[in-house]
Order: sequence, then structure tokens, then C-alpha cells
Amino acid sequence: MAIPESTPDLLTLATWRPEQFTRCTNPGFEVDTTGWAVTAGATITRITTDSHTGAACAQVVTDDTDGSGVTFDLGSDRYLADAAHATLYVARFWLRRISGGRRLVVTLGSAGTPEDRASLVIDDLSDVWREYAVSWRPSADRTDAELVIATGDASVGTFHLDDVSIYSPLSSQVEDGHFETDTTGWDIGASHIAGVATSLTRITAEAFGGDACAELVTTATSGSGADYAFGTRRFLAGRTYRLRVGLKRMSGATQARLRLGSVGTAADRGDATVTLTDAWAWHTVDWTPSADRTDVALAISNASAAALTVRLDEAEVYEALDQVTVRELTTERGSMSGAAEATARASASSSAAEPVDATTQRPSPSIAATVG
Repeated sequence: MAIPESTPDLLTLATWRPEQFTRCTNPGFEVDTTGWAVTAGATITRITTDSHTGAACAQVVTDDTDGSGVTFDLGSDRYLADAAHATLYVARFWLRRISGGRRLVVTLGSAGTPEDRASLVIDDLSDVWREYAVSWRPSADRTDAELVIATGDASVGTFHLDDVSIYSPLSSQVEDGHFETDTTGWDIGASHIAGVATSLTRITAEAFGGDACAELVTTATSGSGADYAFGTRRFLAGRTYRLRVGLKRMSGATQARLRLGSVGTAADRGDATVTLTDAWAWHTVDWTPSADRTDVALAISNASAAALTVRLDEAEVYEALDQVTVRELTTERGSMSGAAEATARASASSSAAEPVDATTQRPSPSIAATVG
């Protein structure tokens, strides 16, 4: 159902939960160790004699080589630059030492650009299950991100790993929904849900919030528009997600179509036709997945076989909750050093029992994130 609003709601409470937007496709080793690789002589085995949650975890045995451990390749999923999009990415994971060395070095960032990584040094790995976290702010747009958990002192050891989440704690999952720098992440080539459009251009002549917006020009084919895909992020069955975007009609058709949901399963999408005006207004569509989905995109298009020129801004996708319960998250951060400390200082301290920051992208009409 579409719900236009005449003015922006300056503060809308939403929540994020690490497990629902995680980009790690095998976080708990419940079936196997698919997606995880080993480095420098290490081995990884799925075991069912221990776990933090669920029925299994991974047992990692390291060699006496510095850097021996495990990696998770995040594939071609795009991680947007902090400088351009105010983005922050966090890896959270549970570890338990079984034997051997206690020092691990965890890195999150670009595989090909060593200087664009955040590092967490754990000097005293716990003998009981404990959660650790590392935060990364990319210096440039990256499509070669990986998580590495490895020894930092060339010692033989065994540790258990479980419940890995890699996600953005920003309230909205649309990292480039404000178009303040560019239109990165948006597609008009019929790659996901919408059909081919004529153009999508960043403009600074006006904006719903901030200093820029985007202008979409569709063809006269119904469904022509722009997509924003969410890569491998997982959207969970039974939870309700909302696409909210500011729209302003410039010319052509008087209605637009908003869709949010599975790219491959057309029946599992939220779908709304909204009436546009010549003034900025919020429009929304809600979606409750019928199954867990990792092929999700949003689409903004025309609603009929008529060309449309429409401006869009402040596009946001978040879990739609009427009430938020804040809970404390206990996270052992280990110790930071060098560039990693500078990278993480804005979002976290190195002390234990402190929740991961939930920072907002921008102060203009957007979603205020809280831990839920």
C-alpha cells in the first residue's frame, strides 16, 4: 500500500539486526564450510560437538606460520566509499580458544588494496565463547572485500568460530539513496526488476534533503525505471521491510510504480502504484518476504506504457517496526593498532562490553538507527 506524505518526517525509528542484513552467506556452519577458505597451512572443519548457537560451528587449526587462518571472500558485492557515502561496515563473530596461541589478527576490507583494510588485534583470545567486532570505512568503492581471521604470532593453535555477521549498521540499506556524490549502485539496464530506462542523472538544481537528487527518465514501456540491488544481503521471512522515497513529478505520466523484493521470484515482492504531484512527497511500499531472500532489489518505474520524468531523493530501505526495544550488546573489541585504530575510532572504542555504534548516514530526512 502506498502512503504519500506531504512533508518529510524528520525522525522515523527503525532497527537493524546483524543477522538479517548479513553479507556472509555461511555464518553458522550449520551444513558445511562453504565459502570459507584457509591460508598458510590452516584447516577448517565443521563440528557438532560445540557451537555458540545452532547445532554446529567451525573448528580452525592454525599452523606455525604467521597469517595462518581462514578467509571469507565477499565476492563482487559493492562496498561504498566512506568519504562519498558516509558508509561503515562491521564484522561481528563469536570465537572460543581451544588450545595453543591466544593472539589473532582479524582484517576486514579490500583483498587487493592492503591500505584499505581495518584490523582488530586480539591479544588474549577467550577460552569461553565471546563476541568480537571490527569496523571498516572504505576509502574507495570496493568489490573485492574479504574477512580474514588468522594468527598474529606464528603459533599453532585451535579455535572455534560461529555466528559471523558482516553488515552495514546504517539504518537504511540503500547506501546511495541521497545522491550527494553520484548515482553509484543504481541501474537502468534491466538487470534486476525494472525495465530499461533512458537515463538516471544526479542533479543539484534542487533536492528533497541535502544538496542533490536524481532525475529518472523512463521510456514509454510499462515498468521502465531504475533498480538498486542489495547483493547477498539476507532479508528474513516474516519480517516487514519498507521502501521509502521522496518523489517529484517533472513531466509525462502521473503515476509511478514502487517495488521491493526478490529479483528471481516476482510473486515475492511488495508492489504499489503511487500518484505523483509536482511537489516533493514521501511514498512507501512494504514487503514481508515469504521466504528468506538474498536476491533483493528495489525498483522505481513508470506504472503504465507512458514516458515519465521524475525526481527521486532520500531513498531508504529498512525494517518497518512501530516500536524499538534497545538492548545492550556486549562485544569484545580486542586492541586496535596503527591505521586500524584511526579507521575504527569514529565508530567504536577498544574496550569490552560496549555496543557497536549505530550511526546515521546524514542528518537530513532519514532513518534513525537503533540496536534492536
